[in-house]
Amino acid sequence: MEDPFTVSDELLKKLIVGWSNQGYSGQITYLKTCLQFAKTNSGSYLECGSGLSTLLLGIALKKSGVNYIAFENNDFWFNKMKEVLFKFQLKNVNLYHTPLVQKEGYDWYDHTNVPLPETFSLIICDGPPGQTKGGRLGLVPEMNSKLLPGTVILLDDTVREEERSVIEKWKSYKKFTVLFNDLQDQHAIITIQA
Repeated sequence: MEDPFTVSDELLKKLIVGWSNQGYSGQITYLKTCLQFAKTNSGSYLECGSGLSTLLLGIALKKSGVNYIAFENNDFWFNKMKEVLFKFQLKNVNLYHTPLVQKEGYDWYDHTNVPLPETFSLIICDGPPGQTKGGRLGLVPEMNSKLLPGTVILLDDTVREEERSVIEKWKSYKKFTVLFNDLQDQHAIITIQA
């Protein structure tokens, strides 16, 4: 049986094109990083923004028992993802429609009615969209108490100045290490420290 966490670059290229959302979809290196960390982490996972990564991780984690929660603010993508998850019988992915709401200094997913676990071991952050007020800033202040030492955040699109600025702002909430991965498809691997 093949390892569901190992996907070839060639197959990922085909999936990205077939997903028909190239401008927003995670790219090859980021998707591989997500799969790598999903394979080696246990606990509860959160994904901010749903898409091809949700499908890939849902399939890879299907028999793992991992509590996998995904936020999606966009009505179209929420409905599309619901159909895809149903088609592939991925009952292990808990997808929630979480419209963006105004907070102090940023907009973030309205997760007031989402049953969240006490902690997350892995967070995949490729949302909300870049033009959102505050970008992805809301993740750490909103989930602060759920981020324990060892929690890993995979932040996509760190080639953009906005994402790098968010990382700097997060330092006022948590102590962490940052590793920037891949020059072409740049993303950050952030590990919460004690």
